[in-house]
Amino acid sequence: MIKSGLSISEALEIIQSESESAKLKIILQDMLFTMQEGGEISSVLGKYPEVFDSVFLALVRSGEQSGSLEKTFEYLSKQLYSVHRLNKKIQGALMYPAVIITAMIGVGVMMVTFVLPRLSAVFLKMNIALPLPTKLLLQFGDFMGKNALWVILGIILFAAIIIALFTVHSTKTVIMRYLVNFPVVKKLSRQIDLARFSRTLATLLKSGVPIISALNIASETLSQFDMQQIAKTFEKGIEEGKTVASLLTTKEKTFPSLMIQTIKTGEKTGTLDGVLMDLADYYEEELEDALKEFVTILEPIIMLVIGVAVGAMVIMVIAPIYSVVGNMQGPQGMPR
Repeated sequence: MIKSGLSISEALEIIQSESESAKLKIILQDMLFTMQEGGEISSVLGKYPEVFDSVFLALVRSGEQSGSLEKTFEYLSKQLYSVHRLNKKIQGALMYPAVIITAMIGVGVMMVTFVLPRLSAVFLKMNIALPLPTKLLLQFGDFMGKNALWVILGIILFAAIIIALFTVHSTKTVIMRYLVNFPVVKKLSRQIDLARFSRTLATLLKSGVPIISALNIASETLSQFDMQQIAKTFEKGIEEGKTVASLLTTKEKTFPSLMIQTIKTGEKTGTLDGVLMDLADYYEEELEDALKEFVTILEPIIMLVIGVAVGAMVIMVIAPIYSVVGNMQGPQGMPR
């Protein structure tokens, strides 16, 4: 709309009238009021950190200072689309395992709360010797049957707490900080970090954000502890005159050599923002391939776990049935 010749105030009024989000309408109204008072958009965005992250805020502030808000919003739209596309790739790859695991949990809950209690009520009344695992399973089923309502309410409450923890930004950040260091997901999270760091830094530099501020903001996208520790040295290193490539070079080889060499080339040729964009595309493609491999390995593991769980339950349930049949027959297999 700005590119079409509309003023920022007119553009904001149109967006506000078309928006279906009540919260966004409030934010846009705040922005309009601030602009009418002679204030800046970035001062309003800073009031809503849960909506506008530090990258968004830094780009808008840079656009206001340089008088290039039109280009800033163009960069932002591309950045947001890239992040959205990356998130969709991750969600799409993990959708199948998530559906299988959810179905497995649902069937397990149904077995434990409805099927097992009915079997337990029958077999525990019979005076037959039961294997210890079967006896424990039936006693557990009997307990679940007598307290089914409380169990279901407890499961619902537990699920609600988990959802709430992953919904609240502060708790989600803490949980993800520990999850990304698990061996299974560490490689994937490292690929995500490299892709987001490269694209964010490229967008900030292209928008005219100073290198120190750009590095500090881009570092917020890193979730790996070792990467975060290196990121803390960026500001001091740049002030001492070091290059970005030299800051990323460590004995532990936390950042891959391909990334370091590419950045070194970009710094020498003055095309750092361009090579960072290329790196982001490369690591996103690498991430997509890694996700496919991860899902391919995960599928048979899930099936194996389901098979073992179902097999164990079937064996423990069939055992008392054989005991009953054995007690009902004579020494030569004839009914008593």
